[in-house]
Amino acid sequence: MFLKNGLLHNSYTAGKDNVESTGNASRNSYSSVPSIGTTNFLLKPGDSSKDEMIKGIKDGILFNYTGDSPNISTGDFSGLILQGNVIRNGEIKEALNETMFAINLLELFKKVKAVSKEYKIYKSYRAPFVEIENVNIIGTKT
Repeated sequence: MFLKNGLLHNSYTAGKDNVESTGNASRNSYSSVPSIGTTNFLLKPGDSSKDEMIKGIKDGILFNYTGDSPNISTGDFSGLILQGNVIRNGEIKEALNETMFAINLLELFKKVKAVSKEYKIYKSYRAPFVEIENVNIIGTKT
């Protein structure tokens, strides 16, 4: 299903908002109540390779991993970049140190510039590389 309004819904939240469900329900165990989750959520592959995307970035960050999660109620997503590097003139440079990011998920989706052809597997998620413009970054370089 195409994400039309920028929100994930299970059947309960879709009914409350009088919209169609996106099929995004999950639960921690058979005895827990279903909630909204990122099951059945895939980004359509893009046309560029990860390397092509990086070569087109003058000043940026290659953000590989964070242990943080967005606030599903508000969409706010902030945290520490645990693995990342500076991108300068299309080349991956030094590692980041004590660097944080902040963005709202609805704004993040609006700022997607490119999505890569290839993807990485993170636990149960298949995620392509995504180029996002103008994310708030706070920190220092090593």
